[in-house]
Amino acid sequence: MNTFQISKYNPEYRTQEGKYLKDDWTSVSDIGCTFGGDMLTSDKYIDTENNYIEALNLILYEAKSSYLKIVGLEKHNDKLEKDPLSLYDKESEAVFNNISEGSILSIKDALILIRLILRENLWCYLVNEDITIKVGYDYYVDIITSKKLDSFNTITNKMNLFVISLNS
Repeated sequence: MNTFQISKYNPEYRTQEGKYLKDDWTSVSDIGCTFGGDMLTSDKYIDTENNYIEALNLILYEAKSSYLKIVGLEKHNDKLEKDPLSLYDKESEAVFNNISEGSILSIKDALILIRLILRENLWCYLVNEDITIKVGYDYYVDIITSKKLDSFNTITNKMNLFVISLNS
């Protein structure tokens, strides 16, 4: 199995020990705050979030995944807590309300769920026989797969995201 990490953080700004040197946002709750002289707006946040969703959709398409299973579900609340910025829609609420440990999701619903994980509404990881997706803190996403995927090159070159191999 190979493990890759996708993030919005340019590796050029890391020390040899891995510390990220730029002041950058790490959470949906940072909307309205300023980082490196630039305010994170909801539009900028959504653009980045959409890049992650597009990247994961590309990976899942290339891996020929038709479903993902929920493992380790942790809901922070029984109801979806929506922020005042109205980043949520009825589909998000339906996915949140209808999932449970072991639920099998279509790729469309899995991507909605990943968006909710990125927004820190809940946590789980998603698996099938070919791939595992783990959304971590600070906007890191780990992909574990045995398949060789060319989509990682597309993500790096076209989506303003960075992919690194975590294999030794």
